[in-house]
Amino acid sequence: MRSFKEAGDQLARRLSRGESYLSLAGFVIIILGGVGVWSVVRVFVAQKLKSIAVLKCVGATTRQVLAIYVVQVLALSVVGCALGLGLARMVVAWIPVGLGLDVKDVEYGLTASSVVQGIAIGLLVSVLFSLIPLLHLRLVRPLWLLRPESVQPGPHRRSLRSVSRASTGCSSPPE
Repeated sequence: MRSFKEAGDQLARRLSRGESYLSLAGFVIIILGGVGVWSVVRVFVAQKLKSIAVLKCVGATTRQVLAIYVVQVLALSVVGCALGLGLARMVVAWIPVGLGLDVKDVEYGLTASSVVQGIAIGLLVSVLFSLIPLLHLRLVRPLWLLRPESVQPGPHRRSLRSVSRASTGCSSPPE
């Protein structure tokens, strides 16, 4: 014979296991989204090499060019976060209807903290995963306009090293 306490403990364990599974699935989705952002920004930067070279020809510094493209990534990230929140709102509203649940006495919806967390994680993932392709802007020279096939910006070990050190909080050794 089981008591309500044993049933409650078993339910708590199952809910904890389900929460762990959903957290792992969410983490994988965030990483996949970040890889998608990295890929899109890399292609976008490759398509804009001529524009970047023109900006440098007319006197823009690498910092200014980088700021322009970081602002573009942030603007697109804000739009993506808004679309994600709209989709989350629709899914939360659909769950009781789609499952045929009678939840008249239960309040459900998106909390302010979950909205803030979603926006913060979306912006953070977008910016962090777009930094490596955006740092390749430093390698574009104005000469690229005259000889595009001979001067191609490629992977730069120093920029990769500096991003990895910055993200882990390690200082770089003197060179």
